[in-house]
Amino acid sequence: MAEEFDLSRLQDIQREILREFDALCRKKGWRYFLLGGSALGAVRHGGMIPWDDDIDVGMPRPDYIRFLREASGELPPHLFVQDWHSEPDCLISFAKIRDGRSLFREEIPAALPIHHGVFIDVFPLDGAPFELSQVRRMLRRMKVLKFGIINRKTDYFRKKSHPASWYLSLRDRLAGGDAAYEKIDRLAQRYLYGAAPRIANWHGAWAEKEAVPTEMFGEGVRLPFDGLECPVPADYDGYLTCLYGDYRQLPPPEKRISHHETAEIRLAPPDSLKE
Repeated sequence: MAEEFDLSRLQDIQREILREFDALCRKKGWRYFLLGGSALGAVRHGGMIPWDDDIDVGMPRPDYIRFLREASGELPPHLFVQDWHSEPDCLISFAKIRDGRSLFREEIPAALPIHHGVFIDVFPLDGAPFELSQVRRMLRRMKVLKFGIINRKTDYFRKKSHPASWYLSLRDRLAGGDAAYEKIDRLAQRYLYGAAPRIANWHGAWAEKEAVPTEMFGEGVRLPFDGLECPVPADYDGYLTCLYGDYRQLPPPEKRISHHETAEIRLAPPDSLKE
């Protein structure tokens, strides 16, 4: 675990990344939404949750594809768009925008030769079936593929004596590196965004809870977010209730903690954010 760090400085860097991302989306006409804890922060706190250590956004798949193709040439040079196309050694099946002036090395991919800067997560949003049993079945298939990727590229399961160590046998069952990513993408895009009964973030932390009725997203509404106005799902009350239940109730003090497991953190000096 990394040494203690200045959470407010980390959040400042993440807000700056979001500011650049939001400006680019406005310029290009790309749709996006704050997701998960970031949407909760906008509704309950008017910005980042005070103890949160990341920002999550989601883009409808057509906009996400354009983002991957075009963003690198539009964002400031210190920002890097990371996904399995730009960095084949990364473990993620979504994207991150990383700040190259800082370091936020997460525990599982710590030894991989990839960018490890402070980041925000950018998730593709896809359609999903109505029946949650089908959603769970698709999620299980994706989980097998994702565990296979982690197993091939790291020694995480061996080091942790992970209870799911039987996934280690996947090494010989899954074809070369890109095949698993491509299979995940094909599964995720089986149902079209906006044309299916649900919209899903297939890569989020809340499993089937992140497959919500399509009408909850709509065109979104913009809410204040630490000096910005960022879009959240139109029915944000219904969306947040699906994820968190009584989301307006603050968690007890002992649970107001950041959640990423980090191996090393070095934050950019404050003046560097004024470039």
